[in-house]
Parts: sequence; C-alpha cells; structure tokens
Amino acid sequence: MAGVKPDGIFGPKTFKAASEYLEIKDPIHAVHFFAQCGHETGGFKRFEENLNYSWKELMSTWPSRYNEELARKHHRKPELIANHVYNRKSLGNVYPGDGWKFRGRGAIQLTGRANYKEMSEDFGLPMILEEPDVVALDFSFPAAMWFFSKNNIFDLCINTSDETIRKVTRKINGGYKGLDHRIELTREYEKLL
Repeated sequence: MAGVKPDGIFGPKTFKAASEYLEIKDPIHAVHFFAQCGHETGGFKRFEENLNYSWKELMSTWPSRYNEELARKHHRKPELIANHVYNRKSLGNVYPGDGWKFRGRGAIQLTGRANYKEMSEDFGLPMILEEPDVVALDFSFPAAMWFFSKNNIFDLCINTSDETIRKVTRKINGGYKGLDHRIELTREYEKLL
C-alpha cells in the first residue's frame, strides 16, 4: 500500500514511504507521529488496546480508579476493566458497555464514543461508530492522522526536545505514561531523517 514490503523493520525507507503515503510533509511532524504511534502500538504490532491487566498493574496504572479489592475482581478481565476506566462522560461514554465498545484502537489508540463519533462524522462513514473494530482493521493510520490534526498536535511538534515530547505525549495520553519510551523512539526516528 505504501510501496514497501513488510519486513518488521522501521528503517529509513519505511519512514520515508510511510510519511509520503500519509502526506506528512514536515519531517519533525513525521518523527513525532511515528514515535507516538510506535509506542501506542507496541512497535506497530497491536492496533487494539490490550486491557489484560493483572490486579497489581491495574493499581499502578490507574491508582485513582482502583483499590486492591476492586483490582482483584477485575484481574485479567479486559471488558470489565474497559467499562470501569473508560465509562465516563469526558470520553462521551454514556451508555453501559461504551468503555469496552469504544476502547483504544488504531495506531494512536483512539478511545471513547466522542472520538469515534466525531471521526465517523468527519470521514462521512457511519460504520466507524456502528462497528468500531474497523478503526483497528481499516483505519489505523488515518485515525491517528485525524486525531493529530483534530487536536492540533502537529502544532506542538516544533522540535524534538524532551519538553516538546512531553507536551505531545500529554495531548495524546492525558498524562505521561510511557514518556521514556516515547523519548527513546523520537530519538531513534530522528536519526532516520
């Protein structure tokens, strides 16, 4: 699709071809985009959020949402976890089961009914809201590009300083989860320019 064969290596040719395919003209934008997507997908391997957390991981990942008793009840139960941590109005998840239905998918792990609805409307494709799995299956990178554009994230990508990476990470993640890895990937992809 982008003119390169899959080889499991994200090298200079893949970086260039993917940037051209996605029409990312500014190399610094491409560095941030692929570093963030690389982190969110575990090295471009998972395009659907892995919510198979142990009770200890739940407590460390979401300390404000889990005490030990609840974490033990949700241990390794992805649907229960998603519905607990993502069923909130700030994500547009207002119906029972929305947390699971609109869990993270795509190269940027698009999350929440509100994001899926807005993307569906912007793309003119009701199926995105009706069948959210298509984001992981057919729209992984377009969803990530849409998210970056819609949230003006490319405007933050002015250089590759740690402070810029922090700002980009916060805009994507709502916090700084995985910041060290995101910095590492940004440095790695910067070398591909």
